[in-house]
Amino acid sequence: MNTIIFDIETIPVDFNLLDEFQQNYLLKFADSREDEEKTKEQMALWAPTNRIVAIGMLSVESEKGAVYFQSKDRVIDEFEESGIKYSAGSEKEILEKFWKAISHA
Repeated sequence: MNTIIFDIETIPVDFNLLDEFQQNYLLKFADSREDEEKTKEQMALWAPTNRIVAIGMLSVESEKGAVYFQSKDRVIDEFEESGIKYSAGSEKEILEKFWKAISHA
């Protein structure tokens, strides 16, 4: 049996890009400016309001793994270091790479 440890890193979508209805819905229980900021930060934890920016995975047995991450500003070639493969792509691409790798684990 191959034990895989993985970690998914997310960030919130840009609150200002949400429409007025979505913004009001998210802030309906915020009673203060502090509550509003806390709600905006917590958007990273809810799938409809977050973006995946990195996924790391490691095989406990082989001590090999991968880190899939977003890189919008520049092209980064895939590389490997200390048994960990690093690969950049869009959110869709890193999810596809993760699911492909996990299905072969």
